[in-house]
Amino acid sequence: MEHAAHYGIVSIFTNQLAYEVAQKVSEEQGYPYPVYFTPLENAINFAKEMIQSGAETIISRGGVATVL
Repeated sequence: MEHAAHYGIVSIFTNQLAYEVAQKVSEEQGYPYPVYFTPLENAINFAKEMIQSGAETIISRGGVATVL
């Protein structure tokens, strides 16, 4: 989870297809921040881990955004 501390921005997805698309676009466009997948029931704990690792901004949508 060193990426969170390094960039300060992470994307969290709970939908596998959305995650795969976001990861592909991120790589193709050269975005320097990491994209993660986690089950919805783990989203809060995962976000807390990201914050503890240095994330300052969490990009999410749908269920994750609502939960966070």
